[in-house]
Parts: sequence; structure tokens; C-alpha cells
Amino acid sequence: LDLDRRIARLRQRGGDVVVSFGGAANTELASACADVDALRQAYADVVDRYAVGRIDLDIENDDLADRVAGLRRALAVADLQRERAASGDPLAVWLTLPVSERGLTDDGRAAVAQMLDAGVDLAGVNAMTMDYGTDLGGRSLALVAQNALTAVHDQLLDAYAHADTPIADATAWAKVGATPMIGQNDVEQEVFGLEDARQLNAFALAQHLGRVSMWSLNRDRTCGENYADVRLVSDACSGVEQGEATFAATLGAGFTASVGAAPAVPTPLPPAPTDDPSRSPYPVWASGSTY
Repeated sequence: LDLDRRIARLRQRGGDVVVSFGGAANTELASACADVDALRQAYADVVDRYAVGRIDLDIENDDLADRVAGLRRALAVADLQRERAASGDPLAVWLTLPVSERGLTDDGRAAVAQMLDAGVDLAGVNAMTMDYGTDLGGRSLALVAQNALTAVHDQLLDAYAHADTPIADATAWAKVGATPMIGQNDVEQEVFGLEDARQLNAFALAQHLGRVSMWSLNRDRTCGENYADVRLVSDACSGVEQGEATFAATLGAGFTASVGAAPAVPTPLPPAPTDDPSRSPYPVWASGSTY
């Protein structure tokens, strides 16, 4: 794949990469490696090899249902994240999980809980808003995606509360990501068009989602005349008429940062003002008083 050259060229142009482990058609490392320390090192080898500051754990199918492997994964990633933080190279961790219109599945919620219980600082949960496989009642995929993402937001609020680390509403939205399958989905009746992309983009900007992705960049073009049946999913075109428009530009409109960028450095708070009891309209706080 010549990844070294391609990554170097992308970084020269101001971009960056995220390494994704797992996927629907692969065996995720935690399912293949039964030792937590060896698993942590396996993740670390890839992170160090490509000098990345963010990883994505795409957990699906049997890998997602395997709670024992899930615990190994959570412990190994937590250890790796602590090591990286101690060395001054923080590692952001995303979970990519399947969703229904009601949000994460039970297995998906368990995966999030395992990460939080192990002490992983999750950058967020990236919802695969695609291939629902149910009767959508004629509703657009944009609307169904919005419902799914809202449910994931609520589930994250609940997960962090159960982990005794409650987060604010805005923080929960910032930890939600969306990845639609552009154009023709694997389910024949599901087609995510450019208008769906515009609506999802507007929703993402309004709610300040932490991430918007798509599956996949190599499909972001109109199929050629020799592609006989656009209802059959192609890995080289979208299956919908795009004209000069692209899903990448439509979904990405208004976003100014890359998920592959280095984690933002918090802005230091200004010095606290000195309280002047003579000018304060209310009693100045004192540690010995009861409120």
C-alpha cells in the first residue's frame, strides 16, 4: 500500500492520519491476542510505526459480542494511553460502533462501559449511521441518522454518569461522531444522497459533533456509464448522480479541524480576580461559612 510515502505526502500538505483497528471483515487484535501486555504492545507497535496521536477501534460483529476480548481491549488501551500521556505524547481513542435508530446496541453500550471502567479517556464514539436494515417508513437517512446520533448522545450521558464521571450535555455532543455510507448503502432501499449529506452536516454543526466521517472516500464520485446497476454497491463510486459535487465537501462544510490533528492544548484560565467586600453586591465567599 506504500503507506509511508502516502502518509508523508499527506502530512506535507497539512493533513494527518488516524489508524483504525478492526472492521467488519477482520479479526480485531483483542480477539486474536489473549495476553493484555502483548496486546498493548501490538497496538503500540502500530502507533509508534506511523507516529499517530489518534486511533480508532472499529468493533463489529463477533468482535463486539466478545465481552472477554472487550475487557482485554479496554485494559490494554488504557495502559497504552497512560504510557503515552506520561511520555508527553497523548493518545486520543475513538470507538466506532454500529447503531440503530435507537442508538448503540447492548453490545455497543457494554464496549463503552468497559472502556470507561478501565480508565480509558474516550475522545468519542463514532456511530456508523448506515445499513439499518429496518423499515424506515419513507423517512430520509439524514433524519434517521439524527435520531440515532441523539440517542448515542443520551447513552453517553448515561454511561459517564454510571462510571461516576458525569459530563455536560455539550461535552457529550462533542464525543459523538457520525459516519454515513455515502450513496447506495448495502441495504438496497437505503440511499444516502447529497441532500441527506447537507442535512446531516447542518445537524452536526448545530450540535457541535466531535467528528464527521464517511464510508468511503474512494466511492465519492458518480458511477460511470459502464456500471450497469447502481443499486449494487460499488467500492469505486457512490451509485448516485453527484454532478460536480462531492460528499466530502458537503459533509465537511463548516468544519475547520481534522480529527487527525494533534489534541488541542487547553487555554490557561486568566488569574482569578481579587474579591473586594466593599464593592461586592453579595457576601464574599469564605471557606468557614455555610451556604
